[in-house]
Parts: sequence; structure tokens; C-alpha cells
Amino acid sequence: MKTSIIYKSALCIICLTILAGCKKFLEEKQNKNQVIPNTLQDAQAVLDYPRTFQNDNFLGIAWGDDYYVSEARFQALPEHSRGMYTFQRTNLYQNLSNDWQSTYERAYIANTSLETLEKIDPSSVNQDEYNNIKGQALFLRARVFLTALHSFANIYRAETAESDLGIALRLNTNFNEPTVRLPVSECYDRVIADISESATLLQPVQVAVTRPGKAAALGLLARTYHSMRQYERSAEFAKLCIDQTSAKLLDYNGLTASAAFPIHQFNSEVIQEGRVSTPTLLINASVLSPKSIYDLYETNDLRKTIFFRINNDGTIGYKGSYTGGTAYFTGLALDEIYLIRAESLARTGKTAEAMTELNTLLSFRYKRDPVTKVSTYINQTAASPADAVSKILLERRRQLIHRGTRLYDIKKQNAEGAGIDITRNINGSAYVVKANSSGFIAPIPENIIQLSGIPQN
Repeated sequence: MKTSIIYKSALCIICLTILAGCKKFLEEKQNKNQVIPNTLQDAQAVLDYPRTFQNDNFLGIAWGDDYYVSEARFQALPEHSRGMYTFQRTNLYQNLSNDWQSTYERAYIANTSLETLEKIDPSSVNQDEYNNIKGQALFLRARVFLTALHSFANIYRAETAESDLGIALRLNTNFNEPTVRLPVSECYDRVIADISESATLLQPVQVAVTRPGKAAALGLLARTYHSMRQYERSAEFAKLCIDQTSAKLLDYNGLTASAAFPIHQFNSEVIQEGRVSTPTLLINASVLSPKSIYDLYETNDLRKTIFFRINNDGTIGYKGSYTGGTAYFTGLALDEIYLIRAESLARTGKTAEAMTELNTLLSFRYKRDPVTKVSTYINQTAASPADAVSKILLERRRQLIHRGTRLYDIKKQNAEGAGIDITRNINGSAYVVKANSSGFIAPIPENIIQLSGIPQN
């Protein structure tokens, strides 16, 4: 009961976080029954609220190219969803249901937990518990800031990171602090600092993957450095994550391809849970087209039947979420870490090592002969680092569909010269976002701009 009151009280306040920078804030308790967290149990309970790690951002999926919407379905969408699909720059968000709001709602939860801990003097008896909770809160704050950077800022470029605008960093629960967009470089410095500290505090094994452990922090560092194109560091932390996690690669031969959702929640590959509920835009969306996505998979590649279904109208539907249902998995899983390490090794000239990591992953993705149990997968080789990168990026495209990483993948690969555009055709009109254009940087909700005065993308 006490935890329920904390959640309700915290969420009432959290809804105000989108008003950060606004001068109006009542310092008094707004409800005499409001409970202020003040114990270790309270600090943990705030973090365990289901929406903390299961209300992730959807722009990484919606702003990418893993899906299409038919013209008939497009006309049935609400205006903001149609605008999202056609890359409009205004009226894209519902006021209290958007990625910017979600980012700072969860940052507020993390800061609430951290400030609760500041009021507690740990003893030798509860020091480990204290450290573990602090590590979870730092991890959460870093994770939501990193995800927001992937959507609302330019991809990290060393030559422009100090001048490119990032996001606002809310590091406490003080509503009176003005909202200021900081440089991308400063934002990434904070993300790395928070994750690095969390890695020293978190327990190796948590009671459930809904709580991040040490391996999750190492994996998040790998993802962060990967998105920054600092490949030696991303290879290093991916290896540390692989070595320390209890997660195991999932053998797709053991899955039932005919099931509505063949991959169950909390499966052996999941390092840290994260999900986003299916937004209106994607409820009836199909993966692009048989030629652009579905036909990327070879006949013996189990992902072709595990990830996709053929709808009655001939379109290709997606069913391969690691949530075991319609929600999209956006957490950390071992397959992503292997792909990060493989690409990072290839980009640093370690071709053979890179292909070993790739082949390890793919050996769990292809059919085995039912009698001999011999896999149909044949280990790949690469003639050069560039050849290895090309093969690994193809597998990243195949494996991480609808994971929330595609938007940053496009932006990162374009920074490497990939030249990826996105075109969506509706009613005879083509809506195009060109490679390396600001069109890949999502606009900030208008009400935030009006309240805070921060620059719009």
C-alpha cells in the first residue's frame, strides 16, 4: 500500500516535468496524504515501478525504415500519427504522450531515487543494497538520456559535438531550474559518467532482468561508444559484457515458428528489459515490403519465419519481439552486444576476430538438420575489414529489426558515408529524408519550446 501511494504521488509530480523551465511550482505538498520516499525500500520501489523500464521511447522505431503503412491505413490514423509517418515538423505529439515527456518522467524517477539515497547514511549491513539501488538509478538516467540523444540530437561527431545541440540534462528534481539544451559532447560525457559509476555499484546478478545488473551497464557503455563511433571502446565494453553476463544466445531451433509470438519474454538473451507499447502509428504497420526486408533472409534462416508472418492480404507482419507480444523490445540483449563487438572489431581492422563473433551469433539462427542435428549455417569469411563491416551491418539489419536502434543506426552509418535516405509514398506524394539531413533529428514538442524557450531542431 505504501509503495502504491509513492507511485501515485510521484507520478502526479512527474507529469509536471514536461514543464521544466516554467516558473510556476508550488513548493508545498499538494496532498496531505502524499508520501515522500525516505528509505532504501522506497528508493528501490520508485525504480521498480513498471513504467520505469517498460515505457521506452518509440521514435527510434517510428522515425526509422523498418515498416510501412498502407494508404488505407494511413487515412485512418490520427493527424499526429500521419505527420509522424510523413516526417512533418509540427503537431507530431500528443501533449502528454511523447518521447520528450517520457524521457524526463523517467529521469525524474531516477533523480527521486538518488535524492532519497542522499538522505540515508548507509551502514555496513546495507551498503551493498544502497550501492545497488544507486547504480540502478544512475543506469536509468543514463539510458533515457542516451535514447533521447539518439532521437533529438545529431549523431555524435567529434568535429561538431561541442557545437551541436543535445538535450537538457535534468540531474535533480528541482523544477525551478531553467531548461537549457547542452552541447552533444557534454550530454555524452554525462551519460558515460553515469553508466561508468553504475557499473562499479551494480550487483552482478539481479533478482530479475527488469533491474539492470553490472553486465547491463557494460552493455550500455558498448552501445554508447558504438553510437559515438569510438569503436575500440565499444569493442572493449562489449567483450566485458559478454564475459560477465549470465545471458546466453537463444537457439532459434527451439522456437515454434508457427506461434503468434515465438520468442518469449525474459528469454535467455535478455540482459536488461526494456519495451515500448505499440504506438498508434505502428499498430497496423507491416514491415516495408517482401523485397526490402523479408527477402533479406535466406531460406534456412530461421528468422524468416520466427520474425515474420504472411498476412491474408499478402503483406508481411512482424511477430518477433523479445517481449513475447505486440510491444516492441528496446532493452539490451546479447545478440546486439555480439553485433556491436563484431562491427567494432571490423572497423578497427580485426577482420578475423570480427567474423568469429558474427559466426558465433549466426550459428544459433539457422536451421539444423532434424536427423543429423548439423547446422545448415556455413561460417562466413571476409576479404577485408570493409567486407566484414558490410556483412555485419547486413546482419545487424536482419537481427535488430524493431529494436529501437534503427534511427541511430541510420544516422551513424550516414556519418560513415552510407548515404541512407528514407522515402515514404502516400497518395502519389513522396516524403523524403535525405542522408545526413536534419530531417533525421526529431523536433521537440511545441509546448516544451513555448514553456522553456529552448531552441527547436
